[in-house]
Amino acid sequence: MRAIPALLAKVPLWIYLLLIALLLLGVQQLRVQHYRTQAITLQSAVSTFESAQKTNLATIKTLQGVNADWSRKCAADQTKALAEAQNSVQGDAQRKAQAADSIKTLRAEAQNDVSVKAWYDQRVPAGAVRMLTQGRGTY
Repeated sequence: MRAIPALLAKVPLWIYLLLIALLLLGVQQLRVQHYRTQAITLQSAVSTFESAQKTNLATIKTLQGVNADWSRKCAADQTKALAEAQNSVQGDAQRKAQAADSIKTLRAEAQNDVSVKAWYDQRVPAGAVRMLTQGRGTY
């Protein structure tokens, strides 16, 4: 055991310094390799995020186009529906006026025609009244 310290004492100082420098270089090399690995990982993540961003922007642009088309279609459909509703209201008003005119004409004819007036003034049979009030049966 005493031989090892004596041997170490004979080694020049510059060799110790060289060994320490090599050890420090090895440690620095490990740190550099670690940071290079981290940089590659970050570059890969950035690349993935950039690709996802491009895809997302393309999807957004597509959806904006679809929404614009849908909005134009809905506006056209809304205009068409409004026009159809107005036409329907006008048609209903015309049919109501025609029905009122028909009722007025029939009442005038009933008042002027004696046979129609007699039928109109006739009493409704009890069986018909019973059937109509109960909602069932036949004549």
